[in-house]
Amino acid sequence: MHSLLTQFRFTKNYDKAITLQWLHLALCFFALLAELLNDYTNVIYFLLKFFALLLLYRFLFVALKELLYTFWTLLFFVFAHFFYYAIYYASVSQSFFILYSIGCFLIMIEAYIMSSPLFYPRIQWWEYDFRIRSDIKIKVKLTDKEVDGRLTDLRREAGCIVLFEELNIGDKISFSTLFLDEEIFFLTEVVSKREPCPGRGMNYGVKFFLENEEEKKLYNRFSRFWRVKSKGRLRRKFRDNP
Repeated sequence: MHSLLTQFRFTKNYDKAITLQWLHLALCFFALLAELLNDYTNVIYFLLKFFALLLLYRFLFVALKELLYTFWTLLFFVFAHFFYYAIYYASVSQSFFILYSIGCFLIMIEAYIMSSPLFYPRIQWWEYDFRIRSDIKIKVKLTDKEVDGRLTDLRREAGCIVLFEELNIGDKISFSTLFLDEEIFFLTEVVSKREPCPGRGMNYGVKFFLENEEEKKLYNRFSRFWRVKSKGRLRRKFRDNP
């Protein structure tokens, strides 16, 4: 996986995710300090817990900075920590319950922000049969030519386009595809890119430009069609492979 430090144009949503991560980190260690002040009998346990959480957050910030998919595993462990202690303190201490509950809420908001195709597109690395994959074949119009590509994710007015062409962050590209026997067009901007492995196409996170109500209606109809088609292909996969 190539580093995204020079391949990603930071957005306001990404900055919000960074801020939320700092906030639940602060809550985590504030709650840990408060627990230690309430109970001096097991200092070694709190020190071990402190260094374990410090290491976990260290890797979490690296994963978020580099947009590594391990971010989701690490974030799950952090959420599990907050959720466990929120349940534990629910009938013991209202203050600690509120602290850990707020932490859970902040983590869920961060997860929602980062689940966008701009940051972490849903890509079926293991699936090579295009009959049951959810991708859609598209035609991408570049400056001097038109090339084939695939739309592999579509959510929240953003998507992931796979191409064997080199594009730059900030490039505006349009693509077309067949929708109910009609060719439709969308204008997008490249926000992020990543190369999953040698020999595979480059994955571009793109943001849709929906400048008027007609374009928004077309996008909503196409998005619903995408979801229905994806569910239909998934059902067919399990029906054909019992």
